[in-house]
Amino acid sequence: MLSTLGPIWPIHVINLDRAGDRMAAISDHLDALGLRFSRMAAVDGHAVPAEIRHKLTQGAPRYKRPLTPAEIGCTLSHLLVWDRIARGPAPVAIVLEDDARLRPGAGAQLAALAAMPVDWDMLKLCHSNRTAAGAAGVSAILPRRMPPCTIGYAITRAAAAQLVMRWVPFSRPVDNQLTYWWEHGACVKIAVPALGGAAADHADTSAIAAGRVQKGGHLRRLLANLGVQAGRRIAGIRPRGRSWPDSGPVTPALPAVLALSGAEWIRTAGPQGC
Repeated sequence: MLSTLGPIWPIHVINLDRAGDRMAAISDHLDALGLRFSRMAAVDGHAVPAEIRHKLTQGAPRYKRPLTPAEIGCTLSHLLVWDRIARGPAPVAIVLEDDARLRPGAGAQLAALAAMPVDWDMLKLCHSNRTAAGAAGVSAILPRRMPPCTIGYAITRAAAAQLVMRWVPFSRPVDNQLTYWWEHGACVKIAVPALGGAAADHADTSAIAAGRVQKGGHLRRLLANLGVQAGRRIAGIRPRGRSWPDSGPVTPALPAVLALSGAEWIRTAGPQGC
């Protein structure tokens, strides 16, 4: 925490065990900004048994193409960090993928956001929206179009618990699914200006979600996109404020397929002060 700037929400960094170079890079980066964090071991989707991957995705609304093992692992990584946050002491926490890079001065912006009323369930910190900051500096807004990214965001403890229980089964990448607000029910906003983005040498790749490919054919993608537009129209106005009030630490009801704590691919790493 940066005591000279005021309280900042706890930070969790998602990182694959085999991506030690990325862990070293983001550790040095956050250390230079004076930000402490806990590491969360990411799930390697290729290590998840095929039958489990099938159980995780069967029965979900159809996506324009099948998910890759890496995308399934990425989604599971975020589900597990949400589970940790839901059970933890902080009402809000930050999640960073290991290729996230915050801009100089991000510590002060995080402290400013932490001092504001929380009128959202998730706040995307790292994104591609170029809306300029207002006179008051950093703020949280509801964009017309939600940028599909999970490089860095803040999430409330209550929302983390709700999303863990609502997410399975899934058929879309986690960043894409977050744009389907009428399905998950969360109020997702973005920080303006963005506090960062992906590392320059990782802008088009992610160790967690690597292997994303376009499959499924033009007709399937067209039908899926039409379904998205119809869903938005039917759902009406999206949530403009937080959907779930905080009631303290929660033990989410993990979907049965995730309640496999002994499985190699679902283990979590303990906090590491950096």
